[in-house]
Amino acid sequence: MKDLGTLSFSKEVAETLGLESAIILELYKTNKIFNSRSIEDLIESVKIEAPFLSNVAIEENLQKLIKYKFININPNSSSSNYSIRLPTKSNFERIKIDNNWQPSKEAIEVLNMSDVSNEFFERKLIEFRLYWIERGQDRNNWNSTYIDYIRREWAKEKSSNKGLPFTINNEWVPSNDVFDILEFSEISKDSASKYLREFILYWEENGSAFTTWNSKFIEHVKRRHLGDQNINNEENKNILNPESLQKTLQQEKVTPPGHQKSTSTKVDFIESIDSLFLKLELAYHFQFYKVFGSDERLNEGKKLWATSLKNFSSKTILKAIESVVGSQSYLPTLTDILKACSEIEGADGFPSVEEAYIEARKSYAPRESFNWSHPIVYFAGKKIGWNLLSDKESNQLFFAFKKIYLKLKDHALKGHEFKIKIKEESEDLTPLNKKLFDELRKKHNI
Repeated sequence: MKDLGTLSFSKEVAETLGLESAIILELYKTNKIFNSRSIEDLIESVKIEAPFLSNVAIEENLQKLIKYKFININPNSSSSNYSIRLPTKSNFERIKIDNNWQPSKEAIEVLNMSDVSNEFFERKLIEFRLYWIERGQDRNNWNSTYIDYIRREWAKEKSSNKGLPFTINNEWVPSNDVFDILEFSEISKDSASKYLREFILYWEENGSAFTTWNSKFIEHVKRRHLGDQNINNEENKNILNPESLQKTLQQEKVTPPGHQKSTSTKVDFIESIDSLFLKLELAYHFQFYKVFGSDERLNEGKKLWATSLKNFSSKTILKAIESVVGSQSYLPTLTDILKACSEIEGADGFPSVEEAYIEARKSYAPRESFNWSHPIVYFAGKKIGWNLLSDKESNQLFFAFKKIYLKLKDHALKGHEFKIKIKEESEDLTPLNKKLFDELRKKHNI
């Protein structure tokens, strides 16, 4: 078997022509294929230099190279020379793209070799120009950039594997739908864009492959944006400030208890849902993609699960997913997670937040002597204020009660003992003032 030695060619050539065509073209460029007057002679020459290629592969790839004029055959030449059609000399001057820019003839030929339809890349040309005009960058490789762009877009258009996960790179940009969704959360496109670079850097170094990069970017922006606004501190301040709470309650509409996310903060709840889906994705990789394989389905899934899990604390949700992932080999349903959350909350011996809230509202004086299901219900109600609890219902009041109740519950689980001090009534009775009693009888003619 003949020793090939070392062959080297660019990745772009192999991607465009195919590996076998790239090998044959490199053999010819390095003069390892003998000149001949017919394609049959050329096939025999390739077989000598590359015996690992089949006859069919050699003939098909030679025909392709000749068709696209990478190799020109001249049967009338005595020397039977073949020549490689070289691209025109590159212009290394860096320029900005404009509305008149057109890809070179060579770029079009390269795209035709990839079976990209003319209609497709002509349609995408307008989009390509608009994108780079707005960016205003100077480049000297617009043809290569255009070819790469069309390849990616054509792969998305035609590939049967476009549902498979992929790794992120520096050229990734969120879709326009991402910014539309963030606008609903009062996060502008400019505000969201400032988090893009750190997002790409983190996941590029992480090396994970996903199909839901748009959703992940939305989650990242919301977490960072909410964190920057210090929502945790502001909400805690409102809860511990009765005057602020009272003003808010006066503006609230009546809402049944349990209609507010049961978390210490909204950020905690968002992070618990994100963490839940991330753990599902890592634990049930292919099953997860089958169910939540697109950004739209993942977003709708998160909305549904978040709505259904809103009555559970973030800690309960995280404990539930850890329990389910450790015991099931198949992707759990929403019902499985709800059941696990209920089992976790029911196993600690405390009333649910809704039960505690209703109990506190229905209690009556003297509340120290009331038959409480657990002392922390009393202390949570006392912290909020019995007058507020006797007032009309509101989701803000329920949310405030829940935050305090969950904090007290956490302390109780850590071993803190809560005791209600019952006021002892004095058995010493004040004697009746008979003189005053007689005066009152005369005054009222009794």
